[in-house]
Amino acid sequence: MKSFGTAIGWDSSMMRYFVTFLAFFILLADPVQAAEQLNPVDIKEWNVPDAGRSRDPFAVNASSVWFVDQGGSYLEHLNPLTGKIKRWALEDEPGPHNLIVGSDGMVWYSGNLSAYIGRFDPRSGKIDKIKMPNGTPRDPHTLVFDKSEKHIWFTAQHGNVVGRLTLASRKIDVIKMQT
Repeated sequence: MKSFGTAIGWDSSMMRYFVTFLAFFILLADPVQAAEQLNPVDIKEWNVPDAGRSRDPFAVNASSVWFVDQGGSYLEHLNPLTGKIKRWALEDEPGPHNLIVGSDGMVWYSGNLSAYIGRFDPRSGKIDKIKMPNGTPRDPHTLVFDKSEKHIWFTAQHGNVVGRLTLASRKIDVIKMQT
């Protein structure tokens, strides 16, 4: 008895292409099931009490995830191993947009509504605020460290600028961008 490929005149490489195409088509028919079979994922969720607008989690390690609550003006910490959430209120209601955590454990957040970048020390609870030069940009947005953690780069929501905070001096440079 001839194989399907031989019967229709295909060599072995054409048959491999057909089988690959057929497998791809089958996977597309149910991508969720295909993804589960290829890479099973266990998703765990935690309820954030009185969440206003929780966003932008920063995973330090398996037991430490920081995030902000933009609508409620909080910094929050989740220990995924215990489910415990700790919250720090930002009294000046700066509408934090995101946060990043340095290798020293310091939490830096964007004071999006108050024209500053905040540095929070979780051990002492102390907050330092680095104001934007002349209040511009008024809405620092998304923070990222450079590789050396000597600078924080950021954007502004409607400011057409990119900014750089030098951590050692607390100096902020603002670079205007085209619209």
